[in-house]
Amino acid sequence: MVWRDNEVIFTRRTERQRANGSIYRNHVYRSIGGLPTCFLSFATAAAGAWYHHKIWTCSHFGLPTWGRMAILMVVGAQFGQFFGTFAWGNPSEYWNLKMNGSLYKKEMSEYKKAYYG
Repeated sequence: MVWRDNEVIFTRRTERQRANGSIYRNHVYRSIGGLPTCFLSFATAAAGAWYHHKIWTCSHFGLPTWGRMAILMVVGAQFGQFFGTFAWGNPSEYWNLKMNGSLYKKEMSEYKKAYYG
């Protein structure tokens, strides 16, 4: 896998960041689209929680208000991540990382130990 840094000459900051951080989580974060996807996910979750009384007016299914709010927050967050991944990220890379995550985690941790000590 290729490093996606903007710096051509590696500095102590990039070396320290790579040595301390998780390579796998960094690849997953970049494959979902990064910060715009996170913001969209939070915004749709907040909108689902805020407008739960307007969305769920037909029936309550015996759920309390906080239960409906929690369900709509989770659905909103999942919708935001899904849409953000397709808008700003790379869905095929994300799917590949999630399906083969156990293999990639081992491989990346071995690489990190060999390269950064």
